Amino acid sequence: MPKKTARQAKLPARATASSPMTEAEARIAEARRQNTTKLDLSSLGLTEVPDTLFELRQLQDLQLADNRLQEIPVRLGELQQLQQLDLQQNQLREIPTVLSELRKLRVLVLHSSQLREVPAVVLRMPQLRRLFLGNNQLRELPDALCELKQLQDLHLGGNQGAFPFFRLGCQQSKV
Repeated sequence: MPKKTARQAKLPARATASSPMTEAEARIAEARRQNTTKLDLSSLGLTEVPDTLFELRQLQDLQLADNRLQEIPVRLGELQQLQQLDLQQNQLREIPTVLSELRKLRVLVLHSSQLREVPAVVLRMPQLRRLFLGNNQLRELPDALCELKQLQDLHLGGNQGAFPFFRLGCQQSKV
């Protein structure tokens, strides 16, 4: 019988063959036990979000980046304490209007999400301070984007349109 190397012996049990949903459920359960305000479900290969996520009403920072999500559940609007939501590198083409109900959301990351236009819901989020829309398929920006008076950072690099110095109210964006 071959000897186990130190590297093989130290692998955590869950690093073996855990499904994306099982791993997500485990992280959600741990967040519930610790009553944490931040949850990272990034890079799990999720195609949907577990329903148990919406029980974590205290969440302020939710990371769902680098999964295979094609849509965002409407129930996301139940997480009223969210201040930061990272949805980058998913397969999103639309963002649900329910996000406008997240009144405390300050940072929205939609980088590399296959968006063809600025989601209309973003224009109904006056509290946003940072918006990441880089590496999508945007060709133009709606004039209403200028109405987001709290917006301090707008990241647009890597899109199909040229937005060299898009002006936000009295603030200059970082492109």
